[in-house]
Amino acid sequence: MQTTGPGPDSPPTAISANHCSIRGGVIQEISASTGAKSRKGCGGVEGNLMIDGATNSAVCPACKAQSTLIGTKNDYQIFECGNCSFLFVHPYPIPDELTGYYSSNYRGASANYYPKLKSRKRRALVKSLRFFRYVYRKKVLDIGCGGGVMVNAFRRLGADAHGADISWNSIQFARQNFPRCTFYCENFDVMRRRHIRFDFMFTSELMEHVAGPHECLRMIDALSKPGTVVYVATPDAGHAAVPEDIFAWEDLCPPEHLQWFNQSNLAKVFDAYGFDLLKAYHRAWGEGSRTVCAYGTESEGSWAF
Repeated sequence: MQTTGPGPDSPPTAISANHCSIRGGVIQEISASTGAKSRKGCGGVEGNLMIDGATNSAVCPACKAQSTLIGTKNDYQIFECGNCSFLFVHPYPIPDELTGYYSSNYRGASANYYPKLKSRKRRALVKSLRFFRYVYRKKVLDIGCGGGVMVNAFRRLGADAHGADISWNSIQFARQNFPRCTFYCENFDVMRRRHIRFDFMFTSELMEHVAGPHECLRMIDALSKPGTVVYVATPDAGHAAVPEDIFAWEDLCPPEHLQWFNQSNLAKVFDAYGFDLLKAYHRAWGEGSRTVCAYGTESEGSWAF
């Protein structure tokens, strides 16, 4: 989920696009595959499939090349870049639409309730151990932190743990249940003006929710410093596990998801902001997969995710 809202102590009212360049590293986990795929089975039917004779085109938000309409889903037009294979909704929803979708009751969260809390805590604790060397006695930010479970897991490992999210109810829950952590409910522009610098930034299942590939990056750039490491997990539209008919893919679900990367184009986006790929690997995750990548200035061999 994105971070948005007017400030830490009032409900969010708008989402702001941002983008960034981390100066140390990024660890990226995506649920798509590398490279372009043919979109077989997508011709002729409007709705989930390609529209015959469609001449609609748009500029790719990732690389600025020409992109073609490949179909519609949930009344949202889906475009694919002919250069980098980036998939995206066009036009993106306006900020007020996204704010309304996420700000109050996203996935049933409330100030007093967060879904699947017990299992989330267990998974967060186990997963956080992978990052011990990057969070112990470090300043850490979870971007799109939801109810704050991962933030608290990092705190338990010795981090000065912070979390940011668009969902007002989720942030209220996080503050109430994890008072030893710091939480923000504000947009990217507000967040990046806080003049805080983090050693490690964690963002899982966020980038696909943002209206534009540079949404989160400007903020990360402003909050990073030399040696900062960033972990990114997002659906990957190019993995072999993704259905040949892309519209049958469960992660192609606008307006909850608005854009879909593959390993190649996501790496290029980060490269544009000064990140070097340190590590990349695939692993199974449900019906798709996650590609984990680390970006930064150190040698690949020094990263042990």
